[in-house]
Amino acid sequence: MCSAQRNTSPIVLPCRGLTCPACAQQAAGSPFITQLNAGDETPGSPDYTNVVTRYDEVVTPYTSGFLAADGNAVTNVVLQDKCPSDTSEHLRTPYDTAAIQITLNALGRSGPADPAFRPACPAV
Repeated sequence: MCSAQRNTSPIVLPCRGLTCPACAQQAAGSPFITQLNAGDETPGSPDYTNVVTRYDEVVTPYTSGFLAADGNAVTNVVLQDKCPSDTSEHLRTPYDTAAIQITLNALGRSGPADPAFRPACPAV
């Protein structure tokens, strides 16, 4: 096994990039990530809603998931800013009720999600 970096978190990868090409692409400083991060983060004319979690163990630091507007309407939402007791991490976020409500808010209106939208937070 070989160590690599994904954003700033160390990960373990097989030494042969053939076993996990996507893992090698996600390594910090890889040609893929460098090209992905170059230029306009929000190309075209659509609006963008981005939901991140403070507990993300893949996208680190979680703030690296924020998008710059670059001329488009962008709403960056941190789940824990809306629901402080929400412990969703990277894999649970797509199934998180608050994240789903934020997504539906964005899809049900013109523009990105309303930054003032307050989802119903799960009971602790």
